[in-house]
Amino acid sequence: IAGGYLAGTPMANWSRAQVLYCDGGSFSGIRDEPVIVSGSGVPAAEVNRTLYFRGQRNLNAVIDELRSRGMGTAAGGGEGGLAVLAGCSAGGLGALTQCDHFATQLPSGMKPRCIGDAGVFIDATSLHTFDGGKGVMRMQFANIVAMQNSSLSPNCLASKHNTFNAACFFPQNTLPTQQTPTFVRNSFYNYGEWEVLPQNWHNSHNFSQGPSPMGGWKNPYSNSSGTCAWETARTDNSTADGCDPAQHSVMRRFQEEFSAAMAPVLNASSPHGCFIDNCA
Repeated sequence: IAGGYLAGTPMANWSRAQVLYCDGGSFSGIRDEPVIVSGSGVPAAEVNRTLYFRGQRNLNAVIDELRSRGMGTAAGGGEGGLAVLAGCSAGGLGALTQCDHFATQLPSGMKPRCIGDAGVFIDATSLHTFDGGKGVMRMQFANIVAMQNSSLSPNCLASKHNTFNAACFFPQNTLPTQQTPTFVRNSFYNYGEWEVLPQNWHNSHNFSQGPSPMGGWKNPYSNSSGTCAWETARTDNSTADGCDPAQHSVMRRFQEEFSAAMAPVLNASSPHGCFIDNCA
């Protein structure tokens, strides 16, 4: 990756491998049998589709390929060196929750590190609850874990943080027991509208309707008539931004829940670190 903004840095002579996936499981899937999705007849899905959820196996295969090319050896320039697993958004979620697994796959002597950029999705309090009081993200993540037979952190699964189905798909529950040093880069408010506002747990773009605070939100994914935009308003205490006090309270509650979720990373005994900003 020589050149560009990394020129002159310790990473200027590193090698980089981009790991792609498109199954929505953040490299967690280990499902053996494929899933057949019936065609709907509409142009985007006219025929049956065969879906494979094997994200973790894909990650393992990429690491095996890199090892075959000399990663971690003197010939490959990496003996005793660093190997960093990094990602953004859903890829950042994968980097955070698959971090210790990544470390186990590396050649002996390499030093693993992980970076999650905008990859922290929290078990937030949503405006609507489902199935006995579960929030939007708890329902979404439980669906992913069940559908993909996700491989989750053994340390988390054996810990006090594993209190509900899919708990160990949330970074706030994996980081306290994660052994590999990890750096979190995130916003206090990023993705908050997806985690708080939807009125259907399976559709993060379907915002609540009606009076504030359940409704009145401006939806960037539709022609919603709402006036309060999560991305720009956040914690301004005036109504000039189109949000009323009840809506500001919802956003502040999310910020407080995010802060609590990141508290283990800030613990003095934690091997991890973070940079959390105030942007949307």
